[in-house]
Amino acid sequence: MNRAYIKQDDAGDRIVYLDEGPSHSEQHTLGAESDQTPPPWPTLADDSLRGIVGELVRLACMHSEADPAAVLMTALVWAGAVIGPTPHVYVGETRHPARLYTVLAGASSRARKGTSSGPVLRIHQCVEEILDAQPLPFTGGPLSSGEGIVYAVRDPSDSTDPDTGLPKDPGAPDKRLLVIESEFGGALRAAQRQGNTLSAVMRMAWDSGNIAPLTKTSRTKATGAHVCIVGHITHQELHHLLQTVDIWNGLANRILWACVRRRRLVAFPSRMDDESVSKLACRLAAVIKHARERTHVSLHPDTARLWHALYPEISKDHAGIYGVVTARAEAYVIRLALLYALLDVAYMIEPVHLRAALVVWQYCDASAAYIFGGHETDPVADKIMQALQASPLTTTHLNNQFNGHLPGNQLGETLGEMEARGVIQRQEEKTGGRSRTTWSLA
Repeated sequence: MNRAYIKQDDAGDRIVYLDEGPSHSEQHTLGAESDQTPPPWPTLADDSLRGIVGELVRLACMHSEADPAAVLMTALVWAGAVIGPTPHVYVGETRHPARLYTVLAGASSRARKGTSSGPVLRIHQCVEEILDAQPLPFTGGPLSSGEGIVYAVRDPSDSTDPDTGLPKDPGAPDKRLLVIESEFGGALRAAQRQGNTLSAVMRMAWDSGNIAPLTKTSRTKATGAHVCIVGHITHQELHHLLQTVDIWNGLANRILWACVRRRRLVAFPSRMDDESVSKLACRLAAVIKHARERTHVSLHPDTARLWHALYPEISKDHAGIYGVVTARAEAYVIRLALLYALLDVAYMIEPVHLRAALVVWQYCDASAAYIFGGHETDPVADKIMQALQASPLTTTHLNNQFNGHLPGNQLGETLGEMEARGVIQRQEEKTGGRSRTTWSLA
């Protein structure tokens, strides 16, 4: 049962704060009904709320049910989108702009994932009015095909008008695109359909922004596209989609997964104060204008030394789907550090920016562990893990989980591989005849 306590905020309003444990369905998702203790809910450290983006989060959450983590992730993705692809940092030969994807995974349908985007979009509108520039292309989805993304950021067509000599299709006037997809589960399901190019296009858009033709019928391409995505999904949807593991190959580790939930009950949420919004928007507009003028941003020597010290821990491998979805930690920490430096109007990425980026990554890493921990990338291994969460089982009982449909010695090979990785352990029992092997989680 959830516990609640009442507190007065600075304005004297009575607000009910929630101390929420996992819901019943979420306990099932995490295997909490067994003796296995689920990972703790991630904690967002204050270092992530530095500078002007921290002010935005505090203003948005002052009289709201929104989760600060959800507002922060939405604000960071928005800032990267509105700044555009020009500022970048090099890691070897790889060019990294402040281009981010994030998915806000709600503990339930009442996690107030959508509440996080409203304040950011309101401030964004004020920023654009101040800058008086071309509005940032924005869509609320749905993300259903790769062709839709390519068309939104397409290059001019190769064919020309015989009368004017100009391309028949002038292409997209702006290569930036912000997508806030409130039903990201639908996008993941669409990506599984045979012939659907959504996953491939999203991967190319994240990597370089250069999206080549993917089908014989569509010659539309995009060069230098800057697509930034915020998705919303519930843990229950993710658990269901885990049954089809091919969706995690490549796309999932280009996403910052963030656990979000309703942190408090506010019966009558207040709109952000107009004067406060206006003042913050004016400062943000100046920050964004300066950031757009930047090109290559380098690491301060002290930052390079700190990065060298942190690199072994950041690049550590992890097992299972959790390891798959966090496999681009190095790239994301660098992109986040670049964004914090741009928002600080700094000319180099300083240690404080790297630390802020690391704190955000740690939250997303802990979120991935909370959501995906205990799930294997191999469907057979995943089913073994789920079966062993309730109690140890013999090899015969594990084989019965698959109704005898596993080919050859696949069960034995999978059990041996999992044992070698330290995921499960065996115990041999003498029975007078052949010994009986019992398996349990390590």
